[in-house]
Amino acid sequence: MERVTQPQNCRGRPCGRVWAFRDHTELVTAGQRIEALSSTDVLTGLFNRRQMGQVITDALRQARRTAGTLALLLLDLDRFKQINASLGPEIGDRLLLDCAERLKTCQRQGDVVARMGGDQFALLVHEADARGAEATARRVLDVVSHPCAVDGLQFTLTCSIGVALFPDDASDGDMLVRHAESAMHRAKQGGRGCFRFHQAHQDADMRQRMRLDHAMRQALASQRFRLHYQPQIDLKTGTVIGAEALIRWRDPELGEVSPGQFIPVAEETGFIIAIGDWVLEQAVRQAAKWRADGLVMPVSVNVSALQFQQADFTARVASVLHEHALPGELLELELTESILVHDANEALARLSQLSELGIRLAIDDFGTGYSSLAYLKRFPIDRLKIDRSFVKGVPTDE
Repeated sequence: MERVTQPQNCRGRPCGRVWAFRDHTELVTAGQRIEALSSTDVLTGLFNRRQMGQVITDALRQARRTAGTLALLLLDLDRFKQINASLGPEIGDRLLLDCAERLKTCQRQGDVVARMGGDQFALLVHEADARGAEATARRVLDVVSHPCAVDGLQFTLTCSIGVALFPDDASDGDMLVRHAESAMHRAKQGGRGCFRFHQAHQDADMRQRMRLDHAMRQALASQRFRLHYQPQIDLKTGTVIGAEALIRWRDPELGEVSPGQFIPVAEETGFIIAIGDWVLEQAVRQAAKWRADGLVMPVSVNVSALQFQQADFTARVASVLHEHALPGELLELELTESILVHDANEALARLSQLSELGIRLAIDDFGTGYSSLAYLKRFPIDRLKIDRSFVKGVPTDE
């Protein structure tokens, strides 16, 4: 009821009452819809990241009162972005819906599943110690990996899971999520399709990676990277026939930082693309300078898988060669075996384009990955660099 009025007759005397009502059903329904949209994921209907944060906070409060335990599992679908990019978001969305339904089967009463965004999901497990959390993680790995079909296409997904426990690993919700995410990234680095528990030393490792990431970006902006050129020698004649460009970095605070320390971090963050572009430009510039000075010597540059997979990679290489007027024959790109099997058809097309520019192509550390000469027949590879583990014992091996 909104209001009551009392009308009067022609003599000014009251003659009854008028009740006015307003139907608030539509307003209530709209409010409920708004509330639902703010707390649930539109695609899957699961709780979203915001609501899961509140669920975790409430669960921690209850666990403190009852001396209970919690396990947070964060999982990320492996290589899902590649599927989404190659087959389209409609296929990707249907796979996400399928994954959400599978995760629901891993819930016990009181447990909560949420979509944290993109291809990342969370499962909050009540009254779970390390053993219980491990059992749940193994079940999730198994459930997610069951084959599924979408539009006639068969998929077998895997996921990487990070696990953090309360009260062992965290005292609040933000810390619990952060530690689970850290463990999840370690699972990805460990080969994917697996789970990892949070470990105390991960915090120090994460801080070090963040420090390196920041310092790397500063180093590139401040021209602190430099290239060393390792000569390539013909053993028969003893003459120098080329040079490999190797990146080096001396930081004013960190000192000399080896590529083994900062390259993995750069690959993890995607900054390897910017570093790779810088190395390519500097190496081509140097080779052009040598050529202008009368020294015609090919230069070899390492290419990361992420850099090679960029759609405009071939165009970037061609542009740098053109800018410095360097013939393609004086540039060699060193690739890893994994590049060739990631998407063989795409790799073949890209390598063929590079070969047409006259660029020499080499496989670096051959033998440490897929180690098959058969698949190399498909690709325009000019040279194999055998991994040192296969040749270091040659002088003494009987």
